[in-house]
Amino acid sequence: MSRIDLVNINKKFGSYEAIADLSLAIDSGEFVVFLGPSGCGKTTLLRMIAGLEAVTAGEIHIGDRRVEHLPPGQRGVAMVFQSYALYPHMTVAQNMAFGLRNIGTEKSVIEAKIAEAARILQLETLLDRKPGQLSGGQRQRVAIGRAIVKSPEVFLFDEPLSNLDAMLRARTRVEIARLHQTLGATMVFVTHDQIEAMTMAQKIVVMSNGKIEQVGAPLDIYRRPATRFVASFVGVPAMNFLDVSNTEAVRGKLHVRVGETMIPTGVPAAGLSGPLTLGIRPEALRVDANGTIAAKVDVVERLGDKTIIHAMLPGGQAVVGEDGDTSALTFGDQVRFSVDSARTHVFDAAGRGHHAEVAP
Repeated sequence: MSRIDLVNINKKFGSYEAIADLSLAIDSGEFVVFLGPSGCGKTTLLRMIAGLEAVTAGEIHIGDRRVEHLPPGQRGVAMVFQSYALYPHMTVAQNMAFGLRNIGTEKSVIEAKIAEAARILQLETLLDRKPGQLSGGQRQRVAIGRAIVKSPEVFLFDEPLSNLDAMLRARTRVEIARLHQTLGATMVFVTHDQIEAMTMAQKIVVMSNGKIEQVGAPLDIYRRPATRFVASFVGVPAMNFLDVSNTEAVRGKLHVRVGETMIPTGVPAAGLSGPLTLGIRPEALRVDANGTIAAKVDVVERLGDKTIIHAMLPGGQAVVGEDGDTSALTFGDQVRFSVDSARTHVFDAAGRGHHAEVAP
């Protein structure tokens, strides 16, 4: 396992700048997820680490080697793609052995590596089958096994779960997380799925328009988003963003007016001025008969353990809050919400996030 250092990376396709002066450090043995919408540059960045895309400018270091000038096979990386890329005429064992045979690895070493990878991935009973006889999840495990037998310094995953159904995605997430714990390897995983990022990563790199918006542990990203983009992209249901018409400071904390309601926040008031937006995650906006925010129920989603309430404020702004699992609310009901001020966020005109002094 090796550290990865990206230094002032730039990537252009003609006149289009896909990655702009990006620097990032990934520690040895770390599981890092590149998260962002389609077109944000996350896959391009992964492919540059792998050597499948040339770097326009900047440096890539893996371990103690500078590698951006090296071909993929000399970088010490193994990549797992969204498509399984298995040879249909070969068995599972033959697919896993193919790369090692190409570089002249001894047969006994190949067999030992395949046996170990099959044990880790629970593929022992499938080694003689061909890809057409396997499920999607099994094929993805074979693709991962093909990477494991190479004993790479770094594993790269390019949206490997996208072709799986929801139940299989959840199961494979657990398998990949367990694989990381078993191998202790450096892993970089690309996805647009925030659930994959939140449940698997030790560190998330949120990207937008070829730039890094925020780097941090999953809960730090969720609880203290650096920008409005991060706040909007991470979290299901998405954070509520409410227009602020006026503000005042009460004992050093910002109180904001939304419509006719003054809402206390846990955000320090010092230095905040100009157009502001209040951010409240749905779990911090709870149905409460004595709550300060009045609204009209629009849509009710019953999820079993909780109920998601979509409602409209008198001024026409939409909000999403939560009620208990036995909620009797329905379309058209009048409802009141209380706000957990310690879990509020304020975003300034530049989109920067400001948060309560004590994280929830």
